[in-house]
Amino acid sequence: MIVPVKIDIFYRLKRHLSQQPVERVVIGIMCTFVLIAAIFYAIPSKPSSFFQNFADTTNDIFKKIDNVDLPAASSIMKHTVACRRAANMIQGSPAFKSHGSQIAKGLRKFGEKIMEAGHLLQKMYSKGSSVYKSLYITQKILDTILRVIFLMD
Repeated sequence: MIVPVKIDIFYRLKRHLSQQPVERVVIGIMCTFVLIAAIFYAIPSKPSSFFQNFADTTNDIFKKIDNVDLPAASSIMKHTVACRRAANMIQGSPAFKSHGSQIAKGLRKFGEKIMEAGHLLQKMYSKGSSVYKSLYITQKILDTILRVIFLMD
């Protein structure tokens, strides 16, 4: 008979506490709550280990990478043609007779820089894709290791 025993313990505790001074009961209850809070605070919600920290960091990096909004390399490189057209128009225009060749030269150099930036962006995308794949594989391996370690406990 478990239920009558529990009720009996409750009544004994109530009778014992009613015989104690109120201050002692309040301090006892406060100490009990502090002890319970300390125990729950001390228990980590996640296992803290090198592998778990590495996995969390990798997840954070993936989230940040996903939030970056870079333009396509082709949309950058199409401005090279516009720079060349503007350079040709300025160089042939009588309105820019005195400084037209310098402006056209600067526009052509700027167009070359845009083309170079587009090529570098394409290279970055291809390397970033391979890094992303290798980090994804590493994360899967670490997740598997963590599952095995924590299931063995």
